[in-house]
Amino acid sequence: MSKARENPFKQIAIELAASSILLLVGIGLLVGGVFQAVSTTRFLARAHEVQGVVVDRSVSRPRIGERGLALYAPIVEYRDSNGRVRLYEPDTRDSSSNYAIGQTILLYVQDADDGSPQRVRLANAADPWFGSAIALFMGAGFTIWGCIAVFIVWSAKPNPQTAKRRKISPSRKTTKPTSPSSNA
Repeated sequence: MSKARENPFKQIAIELAASSILLLVGIGLLVGGVFQAVSTTRFLARAHEVQGVVVDRSVSRPRIGERGLALYAPIVEYRDSNGRVRLYEPDTRDSSSNYAIGQTILLYVQDADDGSPQRVRLANAADPWFGSAIALFMGAGFTIWGCIAVFIVWSAKPNPQTAKRRKISPSRKTTKPTSPSSNA
C-alpha cells in the first residue's frame, strides 16, 4: 500500500493540489483569452480594410528525412494609405493553398503615425477572433472542472477524529459475510 493511501490527509493534499492546478490553468486561459479579445478589439477599431491581390504563395516544406506537410501562406500586394505598393506575408500558414494567384482578398491594416502600415492581418471570418475564442472556451472548461474538483476534494476531507477510528491495521483480516443461501 502506498504511503499516500495510508495517510488520508496526504492523499487529500495531493488531490487538492492537482485540482488547484487545473483551476489555475483555467483562470490563466481565461485571462489570456480576455487579453487577446481586448487586443483584437483595439486593433480592429484602429485598422481599416484594404483590398489586396495574391501575387504569389510562400511554401515551407519539411526538411529532407522529416515527415510532415507543406505549409502555405499567400503573399499579398496592396496599397497603403500613402499610395505605396506593399507586400504582406502572414505569419500563419496552413496545409491547404486556399488562395489562388490573382485572387482579391481583404486585409485589415493599422497605420503608424507616419502613414506606413504598422500591423496587417488577413480579414477572413475566423482569423481575428479565433485565438481568443479558443482560449476563452478552454479557460471556461478548465475553470469549471477545477472548481468542481476543488469542491469535491474539499468536501470529502476526513475528520481527524474519525480518520483515527477508521484506520485498520494491515494484520487484521476482514472476512466477507456469508449469505444465508450459501449455508444450505
